[in-house]
Amino acid sequence: MILKSFKATSIWPRNAEVILQKYRPLTPVEQDSRESSTSVLSGKDWLKIETLVRNTVREEGSREV
Repeated sequence: MILKSFKATSIWPRNAEVILQKYRPLTPVEQDSRESSTSVLSGKDWLKIETLVRNTVREEGSREV
């Protein structure tokens, strides 16, 4: 499908393989790696953590922090 899009628009990237690799199916090993590196925290969780840390730490710019 991606190759057909290149052909239809007559636009070809210098290295089409870089783009094509993003759309190829992942191998089981790659899938496991991606899943294990995914955060279990949501964006709201990260915001709550950041707020908690900022409220707890008095001098954000100090070396100890």
